[in-house]
Amino acid sequence: MTFRLAVAALAAAALFATADVRAQAAPRDLWPQAASAARDGDLDTADKRTTAMLTTGRNYGIRSYPVYAASAAGLGWEAAKGGNKELTGWAVKTANQLDPSSPAVAFSNADRAVSLNRWGEAVPLVFQGFGRVITNYRTNVLSRADFLLVAALAIAITAIIFAITLFIRYGRSMAHDFRESLSTRFHGGSVTVLAFALLFLPLFLWLGPIWLLFYWFAIFFGYAAPAERILITVLLLIVALLPIGLDASSNWVAGVESPAVLAATSGEEQSYQPEALRRLQELVAVTPDNPMLHVLLGNLQSFEGADEQAAVHYRRAIELRKGYAGAHVNLGNLHFLDNEFQAAMTEYERAQAAGPDLAIAYYNASVAAGEMYKFDLQAQMLGKARE
Repeated sequence: MTFRLAVAALAAAALFATADVRAQAAPRDLWPQAASAARDGDLDTADKRTTAMLTTGRNYGIRSYPVYAASAAGLGWEAAKGGNKELTGWAVKTANQLDPSSPAVAFSNADRAVSLNRWGEAVPLVFQGFGRVITNYRTNVLSRADFLLVAALAIAITAIIFAITLFIRYGRSMAHDFRESLSTRFHGGSVTVLAFALLFLPLFLWLGPIWLLFYWFAIFFGYAAPAERILITVLLLIVALLPIGLDASSNWVAGVESPAVLAATSGEEQSYQPEALRRLQELVAVTPDNPMLHVLLGNLQSFEGADEQAAVHYRRAIELRKGYAGAHVNLGNLHFLDNEFQAAMTEYERAQAAGPDLAIAYYNASVAAGEMYKFDLQAQMLGKARE
């Protein structure tokens, strides 16, 4: 499902581009120029470079630049602390242009407002940032993982404090009972020593401090009041489940940070992730026979304007999986951008045969048919796309 959404997003945005625009520099080359010009005080050049990047990006199928937006927001905060109002204004405006829905931009702007004692401006920005965190897939997953880690730490600290409280309250009574039990077999000062050792038995057995908590909860359960017994039971169950929750949290983080998921998210959201291409290339080098990875890599290459490399990966995906509808659609898009409309139609027809439910294949075919003045076919393809 994610793959199909990524294909649809890429195709819908790319079809209206022209081949000469796609021959321009990649966004990764334009943004450093814009940022450098802004730091040097040449805001006119910075605006031109930013506009060029946004224009080029739209024709590459890119809608947002979350990394560059966060960079611009950070630049604005530094400029605000230094009293450079012109650079601050440029950075804030540019950050919102690069990614209007970035949580990092909202929080950075809130920090800037706080540093200037503009609390009336800062509070709405904070709520805006939290709203963006919830609606953004990646930040939503990472925030849930962070929340689980913080909750686990809070529960662990609570269990430690409660266990120490039980020890302080009932440790003497428990030691007395241990001494009475041991006195039937041992005599002299060794009874007191052994009783004390039994209070810390897990440590002497090299079981670690966590087992000591469980041990104290167990041996003090009989001395505890009803409310304390309930709390002991609840804490025991929650602490026992913490490893499962932490394992799930680590899987969430590893998943959302993996090259494949990062590339798929970038394609679906049409967001430019500079590191995604490099990381996915490394992954494909390790697993070269995965067709989906080649499609995702082709999508990222298309974001860079590297159409020839993208076509290589789409064709490789088709070789690995016969009838790969998404790869045929993307390959057809590249032909369309080169004004090879008949070749594009051929790829769209192959995509339709392989994936009859892939609406973007019919829609793109209708656009290509219109370019060839085949208006009857265009209406037919558009009707199937709507179905």
